[in-house]
Amino acid sequence: MQAAPLNGAYAQCMRRPSARESEIAAAILLALLSLAGLFSQHLDRSLAITRKADLLGVVLTLGATLPLAAAHARPRTVTVVCFSSVLVATALGYPTGPAALSPLIALGIAAFLVDRRSAIALGVGAAAGIIAVYFVVEARGANQNAAFLVYNIAVVGPLPTLDDLDDLIARLRTADARIELVRDGATTPVPGRVESAGYRIAQEALSNFIKHAGAAKAVVTIRQAARELTVEVRDDGARVEALARPGSGIRGMRERAAALGGTLEAGPSPDGGWTVTARFPIGQASL
Repeated sequence: MQAAPLNGAYAQCMRRPSARESEIAAAILLALLSLAGLFSQHLDRSLAITRKADLLGVVLTLGATLPLAAAHARPRTVTVVCFSSVLVATALGYPTGPAALSPLIALGIAAFLVDRRSAIALGVGAAAGIIAVYFVVEARGANQNAAFLVYNIAVVGPLPTLDDLDDLIARLRTADARIELVRDGATTPVPGRVESAGYRIAQEALSNFIKHAGAAKAVVTIRQAARELTVEVRDDGARVEALARPGSGIRGMRERAAALGGTLEAGPSPDGGWTVTARFPIGQASL
């Protein structure tokens, strides 16, 4: 009679953790590792560390790591808090250890969640802070961490966007493959991850157009409404059956759209040729 409750308890224990639970667990783990580093790295005299672990060091270490648990909910705020905590700790001479990774993690997440303008602003602000702290600690024999962090910020700064389609089309356009870009609707910023996904889908569809469609013309349309972004690639190719085969990238494009709550349709156009249409829900990114 008690088998059902036991089975239910077992199933509850064995269930896969949610994304939110995993995020919290990762933040706690990084915090613990960073605290361990705080209390041990000051023993290494080869590092540019002048201040031993104390209460302020613990507060700064936790401030640099635990906010990652809310990175997806508050990407901008978490990025600012993580960077500020690490920079202050470094300026004061505390060992940061694994906590030095948290600002880059936060910035990487923000690059996918916020619009490109905000991501660039965060990156520029972080780079400026790193450079300032570099000069503060230079007298203590600063290492090359500042240059490393600036490089990573540049890499994150975020990622292909729909504005990059102009350059992509210019590279792909030939006398035999005419490609046009049409923009329709509002031009307000959208989350970086949506822009990146839209760019990649258009890139894949245009690659198919060049390789398989036997088409003379393709039109890329970016249509932005209040709550939806549409990326459409339509060509006038005759050999559409080639695009329906496995390996044409349709499955990957569909999965990329679905990962952001969107949809993707691909198939023959009523008037001939082939059309790929991706639709993404958009809204105001969290602060």
